[in-house]
Amino acid sequence: LERCHGSLVMFQFAFATFAGVAFSRLPATLTSKAVSNDAIIVGMPLFRFTNDPEAIESQFERIDDVIMGGLSRSSLSPGDLGASWRGVVRSEGGGFCGQRTRPFSKPLNLSGADGLYLDCALLSDEDVGRRSWKMSLRTDEGRGEVVYQAPFQPAVGAVTRVKVPFSDFRLVRGPVALAGAPALSNLSAVYQIGFTVSKFVISEQVTMLENFRNGSFHLGLAEIGSYSEDAAAVPAAVPKAMDKDEVQRRRSWVQKLIFPVLGVFFNEARRRRKRAAQLLELRGLGRWQRLRYAWGINRARGRSISSTSLLLTTNALQTAGLWVLGLPLRLILFPFFRLQARRERKRL
Repeated sequence: LERCHGSLVMFQFAFATFAGVAFSRLPATLTSKAVSNDAIIVGMPLFRFTNDPEAIESQFERIDDVIMGGLSRSSLSPGDLGASWRGVVRSEGGGFCGQRTRPFSKPLNLSGADGLYLDCALLSDEDVGRRSWKMSLRTDEGRGEVVYQAPFQPAVGAVTRVKVPFSDFRLVRGPVALAGAPALSNLSAVYQIGFTVSKFVISEQVTMLENFRNGSFHLGLAEIGSYSEDAAAVPAAVPKAMDKDEVQRRRSWVQKLIFPVLGVFFNEARRRRKRAAQLLELRGLGRWQRLRYAWGINRARGRSISSTSLLLTTNALQTAGLWVLGLPLRLILFPFFRLQARRERKRL
């Protein structure tokens, strides 16, 4: 059963992948278990959310588990600390929320740095250790699986600078670190930076965090940057992020063909309807009782009898059609994703 679960998770993650004013409360002294307190640390800001909070939406995009049929959801918006990352993590179907920069128009050069840092604070609760927090770097121009991740742990309440050394990053496939994979080295070509909260820890097997906390979270962010022990390090200039139209133009013909099809199967609204039906079933409502409940909800929202009938009939037909088409589509996709992963492993 564990092997089957791991295979399912890896398939879902493979699809998900394919498919200047300093903040006044920042600490003066920065410490890290990986960097000596006596070392000279030079901070080089990449994203100062306190300077231009309105640019958040144009620079970042969400990468929650809804893209693979999950129920988690998050958003990054202007907040008291500069940016507020809020969301709800649900372990059913996925168990992670994430944000990442939109693909850079040209690679970001971090070769003069020793790691990344976040000026952040967990504002929702004190259960930092009951979630797995990760930083991500993508070092491949195509939106494929060449992604490196490293863990970090935010402080509670007060904004603290958290450093993530590049030596901690490991090549991953979904939640799994690849054994024997090359270390992160090509820092002159970084195409995306991201951060994730997850039920999975970085391990060479699919490993879920014990006592994982489902539910809402709120991480305040003031700044993300790179740091160096070299006082002569040159700050990196962040390239312009591509807009949606440019991202679409740069997709391969395979991606342009298959993404719309996959979008039908991993529709967020449909997934949430399915989960609502499962919850009602757990509460003892049978099929016809759930149908009556859905009818009542739509009528209470002001829909006419004909409109409600059409909506429920359409939803039922779509569900039946997707069930029929789902099996052959998976039989086609599984070999395709395995082939893609095999090619990337050879290239690395």
